[in-house]
Amino acid sequence: MKIYTKIMLQNTDKKFNYKKFLHRCIKYLQKLYTKKEAIDIVNQLIFFYLSEKEEGKLKLLPQRIKKSNLKKFLQAFRNITKGIAIQYVTKNARFYGRDFYIQKGVFIPRLDTEYLIDLVLKKINNNVYEKINFLDIGVGSGALAITILLQKPNTHATGVDINKKALKIAFLNSCRYNTQNKLDIIYSDVFEHLDNKYYNKFDFIISNPPYVPYYRYKKLHKSIFCEPKNAIVANNNGNEVIEKILSGYKRYLKEKGFLAFEFPWYNLNKIKRLFLEKNIVNSNFYKENNTGFAVIENGS
Repeated sequence: MKIYTKIMLQNTDKKFNYKKFLHRCIKYLQKLYTKKEAIDIVNQLIFFYLSEKEEGKLKLLPQRIKKSNLKKFLQAFRNITKGIAIQYVTKNARFYGRDFYIQKGVFIPRLDTEYLIDLVLKKINNNVYEKINFLDIGVGSGALAITILLQKPNTHATGVDINKKALKIAFLNSCRYNTQNKLDIIYSDVFEHLDNKYYNKFDFIISNPPYVPYYRYKKLHKSIFCEPKNAIVANNNGNEVIEKILSGYKRYLKEKGFLAFEFPWYNLNKIKRLFLEKNIVNSNFYKENNTGFAVIENGS
């Protein structure tokens, strides 16, 4: 790869088989990722650094690529081979059809979490609301809260997080989508800094909390280790933050409000036991790939 890269940099002004080179990049990345993931990563790099079209596909490459652009591509590629997530390299995370600014040190929104948005929007659409107030616990980059604000214009959000950098990124993303006047950002560990003025305020609470047990964390793909650990790992076999949410959500919801959160499907039985311990009965569980989602109606 190093030798081939050197040849490429010396011949960028000539007609060259870039497609072959990019397929070699894909093959190289398969040492770290699946073939599908490797293709997706290379296509994203093409979009950000090489393509002059609206979409970054191999067939859309220009006949000649500027040496400066190729150098950017190669530097990004090297960072990815070191285990740095593509989102941190490009400073961009795609979520629900939109681009969100991201930096290292802030949790990267996941594709499976889009299903949580679908569940919430379906419940909102099935009820009549004049104005909706909701709470996002672990707001991170702001992707979940901002997506709902954009999908449902009659909403107002409060986002809490213990990651100060994440709060800054959430604000930047809210400005990007002109929702900064509809999103209140608060430094808080779950409900810790939400005083009584927030009691019975929210129509729903949404959360993608940290839920990975320590013993599973060590076995994850090494690109995960670039992300903030406290946004992924939780004590009590991954249930610590979920337990905090379940212990306090009722006082913050309106009478007919609901709580929706994400959890790992392999932990379903433990989540069900938590519900029994806390006398939560009016709930439903959903699954998308290996990710679970729980929706609890207030009053249960």
